[in-house]
Amino acid sequence: MNYLKLIIGINILCLSCSSPSITEEYVINNQTESQIIIYFDETSYHNIKQGESRTVFIDTGANGGGHPFLTDSVWVENESTRIVFYEKNYSEQRNIYDINNNWDSEVVSDKKYKTHYKYTYTITEEDFVSSN
Repeated sequence: MNYLKLIIGINILCLSCSSPSITEEYVINNQTESQIIIYFDETSYHNIKQGESRTVFIDTGANGGGHPFLTDSVWVENESTRIVFYEKNYSEQRNIYDINNNWDSEVVSDKKYKTHYKYTYTITEEDFVSSN
């Protein structure tokens, strides 16, 4: 009976140790003509210089599936104080909330038990034109 408990315990331990780990990285790429500031709320923002990219969120949860935007709206401002405003449930313009259609994705590393996904959203001058 003790052997059976030992075998069951070892199996459970092996199964729990071999579950894959998934991490996700979200990057904003600024391809506009000036520096931008992306706001996730009044206190959380990132300055991104022209032509540069910035990681804005990393999900290191065991199951992945995180999302960088926990608020209902995100806005981007450029040096000319033009603003792009993204709302969670608005779909008439290219939307930063639409991870499946508007973000480029790639598997950066895919080892046996660890996978890292990198999602990149590129902000261009077109975003500012379409929001006005």
